[in-house]
Amino acid sequence: MRTHGTEHMEMNEFREAWLNAAPGQVIVYASGDVAACRQRGAELNLLAATLWNMSAAGQIHLLQRRRRERPFDMSGGASFDYLAVKATPPRAAAAFAR
Repeated sequence: MRTHGTEHMEMNEFREAWLNAAPGQVIVYASGDVAACRQRGAELNLLAATLWNMSAAGQIHLLQRRRRERPFDMSGGASFDYLAVKATPPRAAAAFAR
């Protein structure tokens, strides 16, 4: 799906990718400039908000990787790959219990 110059997964695509991913696996969920485009597209905004909540809950780690073909400039013309890394399930606290 494309929202104002940013290619991104739809929610159902991300959900399927996350459910099938192994812990530590990287999912590229968008390429472009999510920060500049998310307010212009309901689907992109929903995806970004959902992933932010998943990150806060410890289910994924969110990362950005700058794309070399379009370096950052102050006019908002940056291009990034947006990555979600599926978190490793927490280890049982019982391992440290006495």
